[in-house]
Amino acid sequence: MDGQPFPRQQAPTRVPRSLNSRRGEWRNCCAARSWDQYGRRIVPERLHIEEGPSDPLWRAFTLHASTGDAPAPIGTATAWVRPDGRCFVSFTGDAREPLLDAIVKRVGTVTLHATAPASDDEQLARYQRLGFAIERRERVYAIDVARACHVLSRASTPDGVTFVSPEEADLDRLRVLDDTLRGDVPGTDGWKWTAEQFRDETFGSQYDPDLYAVAVDAATGDYVGIARVWNNPSRPRLGMIGVVRSHRRRGLARASMARVLAVLATRGTPEITTEVDVTNEASSSLMLSLGASVTGELMELAHPPGS
Repeated sequence: MDGQPFPRQQAPTRVPRSLNSRRGEWRNCCAARSWDQYGRRIVPERLHIEEGPSDPLWRAFTLHASTGDAPAPIGTATAWVRPDGRCFVSFTGDAREPLLDAIVKRVGTVTLHATAPASDDEQLARYQRLGFAIERRERVYAIDVARACHVLSRASTPDGVTFVSPEEADLDRLRVLDDTLRGDVPGTDGWKWTAEQFRDETFGSQYDPDLYAVAVDAATGDYVGIARVWNNPSRPRLGMIGVVRSHRRRGLARASMARVLAVLATRGTPEITTEVDVTNEASSSLMLSLGASVTGELMELAHPPGS
């Protein structure tokens, strides 16, 4: 479900909150030695790393001075910081070692994180050769909408609870609820949206008010739960199902799920997907009760600060 990677290692208050928003020209960072994907050595004088103003933030290219050819790009890297302060990286192509060195020099003593499918042995091995170690696993589930609706057909909303959409809710209070619920999700402790970030996330291209249910305690007006499905064109994704601790074990999570799944059923949506940390027993039990099937696993890796 929404953003679950990695135990927090170190508070990165000195790391730019948005590495992606830097401005300026591409500039030469360094020349370094690396190897391509076939194990062939790229000599130092022919490999250069540039740091740039937008995605990808770093790129590696070779110089062919002897032939006069233009620089040939051979690899890129991107780094970004999530609202919980964790810094993530991704790579394409070759020259990953010097690209990683350039990132480390830029962000300082911060743990770096990356993800890879458990089935992709080559990608996992490449990360591990760079010094990343597996920290956490998520199971990827496919939820059959019709079957889940049948399972939840008797789920009823607890007395004293109503539902609103984000458009009817106070966004500041909803943002605080989202932060609170993420605090109980493995890998997202410390998550703190800014008001702008949360608005952009909530009302992005995959937002659908009918698939975003906010549970409200009618007596107090408190927001006590969220059921959220992102309307991804390829296949909708369950991003969050969560209830505050004071309102758990009353059937609210199942009633919330039933509410958004019923909308999907009327639209003829056959299946949705989600991810659950393997240590999250409550969410795993819910998936099993709905008859969801495991379709894969995601591995999350961490690279020690400054190494």
